Amino acid sequence: MSEPRFEFLMDGEFQPHRRRVRYGPELRVLIVGGGVAGLTLAALLEQRGFAPVVVEKSTEYADAGYVIGLWPAGSRILKGLGLFPRFSAIGVQCSHYIVANAAGDTLNSFSFEPLGRRYGPLVDIGRFQLIDLLHSAIEPHRIRFGVTVREIAERPDGVIAVFDDGTAEEYDILVACDGIHSSIRQLVFGDIPLEYNGAAGWVFWLPPDFVPPPEIMEYWGTGKFLGMYPMRNRFCAVAAVHAAPNAADPVETRCERLRSAFGRFGGIVPWVLGELPAPELLRPVDFSGVHLERWMEGHVVLVGDAAHAIVPTTGMGASLAMESAAVLAEELCRTDSKFLMQSLRHYEARRRGRVDRIQAMSRRLGRLMFADNGLVTRLRDNALRILADEPIVHTVDDMLAERI
Repeated sequence: MSEPRFEFLMDGEFQPHRRRVRYGPELRVLIVGGGVAGLTLAALLEQRGFAPVVVEKSTEYADAGYVIGLWPAGSRILKGLGLFPRFSAIGVQCSHYIVANAAGDTLNSFSFEPLGRRYGPLVDIGRFQLIDLLHSAIEPHRIRFGVTVREIAERPDGVIAVFDDGTAEEYDILVACDGIHSSIRQLVFGDIPLEYNGAAGWVFWLPPDFVPPPEIMEYWGTGKFLGMYPMRNRFCAVAAVHAAPNAADPVETRCERLRSAFGRFGGIVPWVLGELPAPELLRPVDFSGVHLERWMEGHVVLVGDAAHAIVPTTGMGASLAMESAAVLAEELCRTDSKFLMQSLRHYEARRRGRVDRIQAMSRRLGRLMFADNGLVTRLRDNALRILADEPIVHTVDDMLAERI
């Protein structure tokens, strides 16, 4: 990590904290990014007596985004924060996962009910709703909007963050929760190429007067995918096609290209294509992932998509981010400033195996979903027709049963 220049700090304006061992809640924690991971970490630390600082480059949270399917491993964290009753009232418990082919014929339907009885439900909720919920668990003054970190300087017992407003502060730890395109990861590790999954697409909302059943419906074609995800009084759709990396995506032709790509699909897809919003409301969705050999450097550590973004084929990115935030919060509660590096290594060791397995699973699923060879597509569809619930349920059961 390069050492920024700090001549402007040498005139007495910046006073470093006294060098003494700080225990648990005394640790000075900076969280960069006020999304799902950052707010989860801030809420858990504040609950335990910490006073974290969160900086979020956006000036406010907007009513936008996409649907998040939160698995029980993530929603259990909301129980500990006292947010689960509100979460349940807002979200939709998904009963089934249905996969159809391009013609609209159902290939298979998998029930979530057996897993729900053992572990809890899979709940669909809008990202903006989950953000609002987590934000309500944090003291308002914890978050500084419209601010981000411009430079980082590592010190033997901490890190100095220089903000884009020219101010600088010292912390024991800087936690990067700023997403798949993390600027902190860039500062610390340099250019890390994203793992492109071979598909590009858009997420959009459908008319609020259509109330969908509490089930996930996906259409798998040849190199094409369209999924529909229920919310209360809203309906979110994701459409994606096999595409070259960095393919052009002019806004004005998005609707036309989407209708052309899915015009021969059956089922409910023709209705969806007839209800497309304005092209500027078709929000690009990133079918890429991030894989790093390590998630920490000095007193900087990455959490959530900044560390381990997964291709959004398994719908587990938010749950994994919340799990990682919870594990880091737990480790910080059991350390002090002298042994902070050891606690960060424990955090990474506890998370690495599970994250790597789910990332690999999402990549395999992505290759199936976006198979662009007609023969492979037919073999895939035939396999889905005869596939019983047991292999799918067993795979998800192992994931939910694993100790976090």
